[in-house]
Amino acid sequence: MNPPVIGTTGSDVNTTSGGRGARTGWRRGYVAVSAVLALAILTQVFLAGARLFAEPTWWPAHRMFGMMLSLGPVVLLALGFAARLPRRALWLTGLLLVLVVLQPLLINVPAALGLPVLEGFHVVNAVVVFALTAILGLGARRIGGALTR
Repeated sequence: MNPPVIGTTGSDVNTTSGGRGARTGWRRGYVAVSAVLALAILTQVFLAGARLFAEPTWWPAHRMFGMMLSLGPVVLLALGFAARLPRRALWLTGLLLVLVVLQPLLINVPAALGLPVLEGFHVVNAVVVFALTAILGLGARRIGGALTR
């Protein structure tokens, strides 16, 4: 008997104890959370821009919202394991978690070292986090995508 394939059709049926139907549900949750996380990252970018171009009073909102975003990759990792996503997807989701944890350090460490120009990596990392979140969500959504092989 061949192992089940994570698909995108609604024709998956539940089998005994967490079969394809259950995994499909967890995968759909993974896709939904990745979409919400991607939108939240765009909101975070807006908050940073509002602080830079409008009012410095937006800064606390950017910091607090950033702390809440840290939960997104943790939830994605749990959903990824529950959905039995391929190892590559799980590793990339783990990388996403590391990059999100690294994000505040890219502001605090360069400032402490007296190298404020390195704080620019905070923005670069944010772009990578957004792109990786989108890639993971799209890959989990499509059958035949790079993450479902």
